[in-house]
Amino acid sequence: MTGKADETGDLTVTFPCDLCGKPAATITLAADGEIVVMALIGRTTQRVGAEAMPRVRDVLTQRDARALYALDREWGSFYCPTCDRSYCADHWHFDVRYDDEFPGWYDCTYGTCPENHTRLVDD
Repeated sequence: MTGKADETGDLTVTFPCDLCGKPAATITLAADGEIVVMALIGRTTQRVGAEAMPRVRDVLTQRDARALYALDREWGSFYCPTCDRSYCADHWHFDVRYDDEFPGWYDCTYGTCPENHTRLVDD
């Protein structure tokens, strides 16, 4: 896993796939509290509150996928808690669900890891 803080205080961490080594996720925590997660099915951008910043920075600095998943399951979407492993999008099987009440509207995505564990990866 790679990670570095730049001169502005932004921290970028890449979590590799445990099977092939390709990036499973790249996460940037900006000094201003914006977190950008590039993982399985796209990009998530959120704000991290000032009180949570030290914990999030610590989890990313330690490159702890399990702790990241515990903080926010979508930030840790690449991580399978049953396997305790990280996988890139090439190794997940996705089941995209659409809203029954509003046909054609995206609802959520479930993912099944290489060990056949299924969980919600995007909502």
